[in-house]
Amino acid sequence: TPHSSQPPAPLASLLYSLGFGLTLPFRALGLIVRSPRLLALSAAPVALVLLLDYFLITRLETGARLLISDWLAAHGFAPDGWLGMLTLALTWIALVLAGVLTFNFVANLAALPLSDFLAEAAETRGPWPLTAVRTPGFWGRVRLMRIDALKSVLALAVLALTLVLSWVPILNLAGMWAAFGLMSFQYLSYPMTRRGQGVAEGVAFLWRYKLACTGFGATCALGFAVPFLSAFFLPLAVVGGTLLYARAQSPGLR
Repeated sequence: TPHSSQPPAPLASLLYSLGFGLTLPFRALGLIVRSPRLLALSAAPVALVLLLDYFLITRLETGARLLISDWLAAHGFAPDGWLGMLTLALTWIALVLAGVLTFNFVANLAALPLSDFLAEAAETRGPWPLTAVRTPGFWGRVRLMRIDALKSVLALAVLALTLVLSWVPILNLAGMWAAFGLMSFQYLSYPMTRRGQGVAEGVAFLWRYKLACTGFGATCALGFAVPFLSAFFLPLAVVGGTLLYARAQSPGLR
């Protein structure tokens, strides 16, 4: 990666990095379907997130509809009238936005042990294989998972700040970029934590490879925006984050 004192990168290199990040989940999909082990390890997180998707999104939406319908009826408005339909539509939009920003964090926390095994298996199976690190014992693995969980909680806390920025003109663009970066940060965490790299190294990685991370985070955000698709997108994000970290060990990415 060039230092700041070097001349600006050619446009083709910048576009390559952004395009690489945008298409990374699809590269991860190709890797998963070609590897029986990765495919098997992806099944459990998908099943778990489907359950979360049902209980956290479907149930929440149903409950919100009932509460709004009762409130409208109590104030003399017909739930199937224009006001009721408008209120329900706005509620659905709010739930979708909430899902984009928070569902992936909640799902990843719940599936963290499963995702950790999946990310570890992907390290040596991609086009840029990583040098395997010593697998820790049971308590060592628990310690690593605890670190990953703390990173996810930290990312969620910073996400709350990005939500505030999203209401401020101009700053909302920075908030959107930060949200995409947080998406990448969470799924980069697995290979980085396994190699003793913490939050500071993660933030430095996001800045050094800002275009690739922005593209990857944007595609992840789009994938997690669709409730049913989000369950199948979790393994793509986990494997994609590992591929992004592995690709960054070779020159040419920004």
